[in-house]
Amino acid sequence: MSRIKTIIIDDEQLARKRIRRLLEHDVDIHIVAEFGEGNKAIEFIMHHQVDLVYLDIHMPKLDGFAVLKRIPEHTRPFIIFATADKESALYAYEHKALDYLLKPFRNTRFYDSLKRAKHYISLEKNAASTNNEHQEGLSETNTEYDDFIYMKTDGNYVRMYHDSSDFILKRITMAEMEEELKGTTFLRIHRSICVNMYFVKHVLYLGNSEYQFELSFGETVRSGRSYRHMISEYIDQNKLSSAVSTELRTIKKN
Repeated sequence: MSRIKTIIIDDEQLARKRIRRLLEHDVDIHIVAEFGEGNKAIEFIMHHQVDLVYLDIHMPKLDGFAVLKRIPEHTRPFIIFATADKESALYAYEHKALDYLLKPFRNTRFYDSLKRAKHYISLEKNAASTNNEHQEGLSETNTEYDDFIYMKTDGNYVRMYHDSSDFILKRITMAEMEEELKGTTFLRIHRSICVNMYFVKHVLYLGNSEYQFELSFGETVRSGRSYRHMISEYIDQNKLSSAVSTELRTIKKN
């Protein structure tokens, strides 16, 4: 794997110095820039390849969340917040931050976080290499998707599964993925899950507007309650296998 291009964004010089010193011990990391405020950092990210960002929250002019929101999600690097703010961890994870380092953090906590970041960046780069071999077919036609059993979000990516362990990682939102899947046998059953109905063996109604889908390789996935109407409409508009369709139509009548 090529070295991980990393930038540090923090208005405190001592904080930037500590993060830089910790990163310099790792031969896989290449620190390409440091910034004491958000605007210049955004401009740099928009015009350079960046894999990983260490980002403070409380900074002048633009805080860390404002920086995050100004970077398009499909081009956003992996983000690790490094901050003294004890209250914003949940908000950070809702914005798909990879980790949240609360200052003052110990070296062991920092390196655990870095190890996780390297894992996900490695997945992305391997997926990009694999996807390049298939990209022409995937971009021009939906038929390539037919072999996937289900898809699930993973941060800023979608995992496209051939079975429970064999998957391709694609940088795309689930909403964008759903648009690409129009006209296929895929059905979105959850905000983070699309299933290929061709590979659904059994559907069980769990009550409270939730369904359990048993897939062809034995794994089960559960629908979100807000997707019950979409599932019902799909049943009305498509011919499913008799075992699945009969049970679902019975559920609808009840």
